[in-house]
Amino acid sequence: MVETATRAGVSQLSPTEDGIKVLKEMAFDSFKRISDHQFANGLIPASVGRYDDEHFRDMVWVKDNVRAVKFALDPLVQKHLPQLYDPQFIQEMGYTKTARELYLSAIHGLLRIKAQPEQQARFASRPGLPGEDGYSTIDDQRVPAIKFYGPDGSIYYNWGHNQPDNWATLLLESGKGIETGWPILESGSQETIPLGDILQRITSYLVSLRIERFICRSLWEHNAGWSSYSTRKMVAAGLEQMEKIWH
Repeated sequence: MVETATRAGVSQLSPTEDGIKVLKEMAFDSFKRISDHQFANGLIPASVGRYDDEHFRDMVWVKDNVRAVKFALDPLVQKHLPQLYDPQFIQEMGYTKTARELYLSAIHGLLRIKAQPEQQARFASRPGLPGEDGYSTIDDQRVPAIKFYGPDGSIYYNWGHNQPDNWATLLLESGKGIETGWPILESGSQETIPLGDILQRITSYLVSLRIERFICRSLWEHNAGWSSYSTRKMVAAGLEQMEKIWH
């Protein structure tokens, strides 16, 4: 196990054989931590093992769930850590899933949560009329939820869900998976709505926000205000990826 002190100094490691070994140990350790904390429904908590704050215990955020597994699509990871994609290696190490399987189960877990009737109704919400400044918004209680209690996927009501960057992150990374040829849209017996339909509804919702003139909370989770530059860029990236795979 790589100690915390080693982790903190990783940016200073030289590209030597020892440095590469430490980096690989960190990668395998991180992979195991994420895999071990994944719930049976595929969701991954925003914090793996931090329980000093009730907001983190078993709680899932859409963007954190997606970012926890996006490494699986990275060509550099596939090139330099091929063991993570090898079922035999995974079994010998006592892991439960390959990197590909971890990614697919996490994305599928999120999309299945979006099939909940209440979530589907929220994706039908649209911004109201713009104010004098030309900006419009949707009330936090009507937007699709971005936070859940992990073990059962129930919506976590506490504070604002109006963070469009979450949906942008999901569209971007799931779109990359589709582009790679991975079975993101493969529906199983658990599906009440085809996964492709769910992605289309999320896309439609995000387009309707007219993000350049939308009042929301940014990825920094501050109070609602004019959409930030980072939020606009993320939404644009997610929608462009969807356009790319559907053309």
